Amino acid sequence: EDWLSKEAKYRSDWFAFNQEVFHDGYVFAIVGDARRTCRLICIDAQTGQLAWDKPAEFGNLILAGDTLVMLSQLGELAWGPLSGSEYDEQHRIKPLEGERAREGKGLYWPYPVLLDGRLYAKTTKGHLSCLEFE
Repeated sequence: EDWLSKEAKYRSDWFAFNQEVFHDGYVFAIVGDARRTCRLICIDAQTGQLAWDKPAEFGNLILAGDTLVMLSQLGELAWGPLSGSEYDEQHRIKPLEGERAREGKGLYWPYPVLLDGRLYAKTTKGHLSCLEFE
């Protein structure tokens, strides 16, 4: 059932520019408003009901197995395991330019890629960073 368009429950929110992540029957997304006040939300995919929301940075989401990874526009990286509708953030670091992103290297708006244990992140000005995970 197409609850998102049928009931327009989230019409005042926009889904940043990230891909929504589907895991164990739930949709995880970063949503915001025109002021870029963002929230990480969890929606039950069957009913369209909001399970929870919490403050989040403007950015992108990716899924690596059962781990949700968030990369903010300023290069802050957060991740943790998903279990049903539960997300347990266990790590938050700022390895990618941090506040200097606005000062010339660009913002981390392009979609990040996780491949063979490496996270590739590119800025709006073409600066490419690579982080290796063990």
